[in-house]
Amino acid sequence: MKKYLFLTAIISLVFLRCGEDSNPIDNENDGSLLVAGKVSNFSGNFDRIYTSCFPFSDSLLKVESEIKTDGSFNLNIPVPSGNYLSNYSPVNRVSVINGDSIIYIDSIHIQDNNLKYIRYDLFAQSSTPITYSLEINLAEITNPSALAEVGNYYISYYYFNSNTKVEGYYKLKIVTADSSREFITEFNVNTKIGWNKLLTKFKSEVPNKSVYEVTDITTDQGNWIIGASGSFSNGVWKF
Repeated sequence: MKKYLFLTAIISLVFLRCGEDSNPIDNENDGSLLVAGKVSNFSGNFDRIYTSCFPFSDSLLKVESEIKTDGSFNLNIPVPSGNYLSNYSPVNRVSVINGDSIIYIDSIHIQDNNLKYIRYDLFAQSSTPITYSLEINLAEITNPSALAEVGNYYISYYYFNSNTKVEGYYKLKIVTADSSREFITEFNVNTKIGWNKLLTKFKSEVPNKSVYEVTDITTDQGNWIIGASGSFSNGVWKF
């Protein structure tokens, strides 16, 4: 299993470019997104929260805000320009690392081929002399420092330009000389124009296969946790 996690950590590097039980999220009159909450595992080592956008990393898209001493924060994200929205690009390939095969199978289907989007990832930045950042998510995680368990989930923020359906799956299969394992991310998302929240959940696990599910949600749930999505590093895929 450690070998699989090592391989998936390499893959992530190649392809990646709260005490309160709710997340008060509102669309402001100008269409911007207000994200506010309180970090449940706040240690005082972080003092800023900021956004990073996929598939772009333009500094003009970055928004920052203060994390107060009690772990609370407020972040206002403006509506992204249409120039920053991107079409989904499928990924299908086979790689070989030290004799082990890594197979990507992309079977995601989007009903409206003109759908464009941008994903906003939120990060907490440390205030220690050695600056570092960890992703922060609204999530249900048993232990942020360990791998996710079945039932755990986290929430991501997306901006879409179309009302449509995203379905299908993304499969990562790792084949070694003596074993194989699959990580499958299933999509069942109804997008709406504007801001969307998508929930990624660890759906099930059987020998040699882990299944995750991505769905759209309309209600707020979970706690704000620093490092939450790192628990899903074992194979989950975000578009």
